[in-house]
Amino acid sequence: MRSSRVKLILMIVACAAASLGDAQQSLAPAASGSLTPAIDHHQHLFSPAVHNVSPTLPPMNATELVKLLDEAGIRRAVVLSLGYQFGNPNKPPVPDEYSAVKAENDWTAGQIAPFGDRLVGF
Repeated sequence: MRSSRVKLILMIVACAAASLGDAQQSLAPAASGSLTPAIDHHQHLFSPAVHNVSPTLPPMNATELVKLLDEAGIRRAVVLSLGYQFGNPNKPPVPDEYSAVKAENDWTAGQIAPFGDRLVGF
């Protein structure tokens, strides 16, 4: 499972690097001399509640995300909440959708709070 997470973050890094274009200020030299994104502009955490709605998404908290960022040489990331998943029309309805969305947003905010110098919530 760890290998698939590393592959996932490397794929996301590659997409982020491709989308940066000429934004050299977002790139930092890596040890090999190549450029590595300094910021990943699109990450998600997978709470136990999200995992229950989408079982194919393995749970991932902020501590695990920061470890993956470290492995990829990325300093910061923007983390987007997956609260919207509880209103996904392609999934079974969730009782009290508003409370589920709010709880997911709160969970995400609580996860990133200890990593304020590394993670930005959105």
